[in-house]
Amino acid sequence: MLDGESGFAVEEYFGSSRDVLGDLFTVWYAGPGGRQAEWRDPGAEPLRVRDAARGTVLWERDRRRKLDDFGTLFRAQTEPVQLVLPVLRAESGRRLLLDGTHRAVAAYGAGAPVTLFVFALRGPAGPEMLPDLVHHL
Repeated sequence: MLDGESGFAVEEYFGSSRDVLGDLFTVWYAGPGGRQAEWRDPGAEPLRVRDAARGTVLWERDRRRKLDDFGTLFRAQTEPVQLVLPVLRAESGRRLLLDGTHRAVAAYGAGAPVTLFVFALRGPAGPEMLPDLVHHL
């Protein structure tokens, strides 16, 4: 862990655990009936990578196409999928994926072996910094 100024730190994880990948929260949400939702929609529930990959959420066409394209690519690879993932660690302990969501969900959904490089920023944060945090505090 690299200690920084003002109470911030970066936690690092290197490994191949699909459980670690699946447990990361995304900035994607599902609403009633399994439809894609926004964080502020009534009844919106935040999704972990494993939830988003299950195929039970009705994704909009563009997101579905990106997930399918990445999944096809990852299933064809002979080497593990390498994912460098920045996350924010909320005070609740939840780790919120800040980038690479399409690749993370597609790799998990494809059942592909992974090599993870996770860099988690830990420090004071709130919904004024990132509105999605309201669901994770």
